Amino acid sequence: MDETRCREEVQKRLGWGYFYQCSRKIWKDGYCKQHHPESVKKRQEKATRRHEESQKKTCWYKLNEAQKTIVDQAAEIKRLKAELEKTNKEMRLPLFLMERPETG
Repeated sequence: MDETRCREEVQKRLGWGYFYQCSRKIWKDGYCKQHHPESVKKRQEKATRRHEESQKKTCWYKLNEAQKTIVDQAAEIKRLKAELEKTNKEMRLPLFLMERPETG
């Protein structure tokens, strides 16, 4: 292993199982800039962010978010109805005042 070059082993394009030492000069901690663990981590984080942003533009993601909103709103409606019933029972209002008239 050449100590003046990057210590990362890279794969040849000839096929699986053919590896050789990277030919770039050492940048930090025995690695070139491309193969240094910090650089790799930053590159992977950037790729992950880009992928997540592209996923947010898909119709499936938007549909899933809309469904979550509907579920949250249904739970809020249920909670408010229970609160209204409790309030009406405490105030002893007649049943017809509790019901909302149908519109349409």
